[in-house]
Amino acid sequence: MSSEHEPALTVLVQSPKTDSPTPTHVISGAPNGISPAGTSRAELNGIVENGTSVNGIGAGVNGIVISVPPAPAEDPPPYSEEPRRSRRLTRSTVDTDDSDEDQDPTLTSTEATPLLNGRVSRRRRRAASYSTIASFSGVDFRGLVFGIPSTSNSTSGRSQYFAPLSRRAYWRALLHLTVINFPFALAAWVLLFCGVVLGTTLLITLPFGVVFWFLTLFLSRSFARAELHLQSTFHRPLRVAPADPPRPIFYRPRPAEDIERALIEPGTEVDIDPTIETSFLKNSYSMFMDPSSFQPIFYFLVIKASITLVVTPLVLALAPVCLVLVLPAPIMLRIVRRVGAWQANLAIEALS
Repeated sequence: MSSEHEPALTVLVQSPKTDSPTPTHVISGAPNGISPAGTSRAELNGIVENGTSVNGIGAGVNGIVISVPPAPAEDPPPYSEEPRRSRRLTRSTVDTDDSDEDQDPTLTSTEATPLLNGRVSRRRRRAASYSTIASFSGVDFRGLVFGIPSTSNSTSGRSQYFAPLSRRAYWRALLHLTVINFPFALAAWVLLFCGVVLGTTLLITLPFGVVFWFLTLFLSRSFARAELHLQSTFHRPLRVAPADPPRPIFYRPRPAEDIERALIEPGTEVDIDPTIETSFLKNSYSMFMDPSSFQPIFYFLVIKASITLVVTPLVLALAPVCLVLVLPAPIMLRIVRRVGAWQANLAIEALS
């Protein structure tokens, strides 16, 4: 039997786990194409005398390649002793402590740092807290409460404090809230309340109920016009401007097509304004169907009455005392001015 058909036997020597198995004998002419390999150190390092394998790669007869990893020639060099730079962006922290004590470099986060993920944070001392500093030295309480800007000059601060005593806007607001507001609100509440009760009760007898409701709606629109005039006069300038022109009380402007028809008709009187509706029935029907006729009723019976019952007694009780003492008078005038402007804006929003 020829040597070409002889089976290839490879004897391996068992070595420790750290060493690679090394073939000890290969029969020449192996059919699997394993090239003959010796046991020399040069072959293990990947160098063969005939130049058929380099770096542990051998070529067989049938193209099968056996790769042997090269052994390290020497130990790796030691690590550099220089500190390594981190490529991550580090967030700078501001030290708010006044002391020069050494701190742990790992605790670079504060309580203001987001997403701490359970890391220990360095807290500011209460003496250096921003809220404490702002509460004692960063907020001007006098300017915040009384509208007085902070100044270092005591003379200018005193003149600004007593400025409301010489301005008409503050005295107008005080005059309205102490003298005019309560009688006007009382008259509107009594008349409208009686008109609503009588008109609703007498609707059983239809003609009487309609008459009382007609008078009630006419009074509500009249009181609304007067309220807007008083509020815009005594508390100007306001945040909300009243309607211009104001809502009509009874007579209403005609639509555009009615004005054209009135101008074309031959029998139209010259003295009558064609833009104003003169029909009593049309104006009455429009007044009953207009939602703005019922809004003043709710305003005077609920909103105006509640504000007047709270504001008027306080102003009547505190204003004389503050004026006699003189020193708290500017504070009182500023408070009256702000309360008056607030209720004036509310009235315009409800009645416009």
